[in-house]
Amino acid sequence: MKQRQLAPDFIKGISIILMVYGHITPIGQMVAIHQKIFPIIYTFHIPLFLLVSGFFFDFSNNFSQKIIGVLRKIGIPYLIFITLYLLGLLVVQKFGVSTIGKPPTTIQDFLITIFYRPFGAYWFLHSLIVIQIVLICIWKYLHEKSENKFLTFLLMILVIFLVFSEIKLIQFRTGLYFLLGIILRKICGDNLNTSFILVFIFTIILLIFSYSIDGIFSFSIFEVIWCLLLFALLWSLATSFSNNNVVKFIGWIGQNTLIILLLHILFIMVFKITNPLFYKIDGSGISYSLFVTASTTGLCILTAYILDKLNLSRFLFGVKTIFSPKKR
Repeated sequence: MKQRQLAPDFIKGISIILMVYGHITPIGQMVAIHQKIFPIIYTFHIPLFLLVSGFFFDFSNNFSQKIIGVLRKIGIPYLIFITLYLLGLLVVQKFGVSTIGKPPTTIQDFLITIFYRPFGAYWFLHSLIVIQIVLICIWKYLHEKSENKFLTFLLMILVIFLVFSEIKLIQFRTGLYFLLGIILRKICGDNLNTSFILVFIFTIILLIFSYSIDGIFSFSIFEVIWCLLLFALLWSLATSFSNNNVVKFIGWIGQNTLIILLLHILFIMVFKITNPLFYKIDGSGISYSLFVTASTTGLCILTAYILDKLNLSRFLFGVKTIFSPKKR
């Protein structure tokens, strides 16, 4: 059995921790700090996820099994947990707790939010479902129909993503980073070459900082270069320090990203009731942000473990176990 690579899990672990932090409503002095930090995080944490997802996208031709797999592993959990999230928003607002996301007020708005314009972290899962189903369908259509199948595939997908971005089904930025992951895998194979990465890193650093650092804060060629740079850097770090316990621990968190994506918003909403307590203890808000980030991540993983033990994962996710034990 092929051993699971640490580097992609490490990248996902870094990204999911930053995602959890980014969805916390800061208090105290952290409000001002958050406003400076989060725009930087936003430039790369989702693109890194998408690059990893695209890098490991499976191009096998078992069409029906792959569609069912996407719907069972992501689609059904998405429907269940976004519904719980929207209902949770209604509940906490009745208790006077302020939230960034506003719950739908009609059944029509509810359905539109779920199937067309989700928010919170759920837009990412919605986009993953749409992107993967489209890719599977187009690859199936092109099977044995084109000699230059991969190039035709890329061109067709780019056009579809442009159309989808116009009707606001997904963002073109989201689809492009997934495709870049696919292209990177096509060029580099299963493993990225560390020596190539180091040369790539130093070259891109010079390009970015000698031309326009502001370009990374908007969807542009500079943001793409910035994200590829970080992808390469984190992959190289994880490969070089694969025996480091911190790297292994973050990689383990990265193995459990699906449950964190699904549940972290719900736990963050619950922790909002602790705002006054933490503000009295620490007016800076730093302890609150650290506590909620760590506790939310831990509780999500614990929930995965409990779901497995209760034999519920096979009903919710279509697999026997959703929890990944800390093993390498």
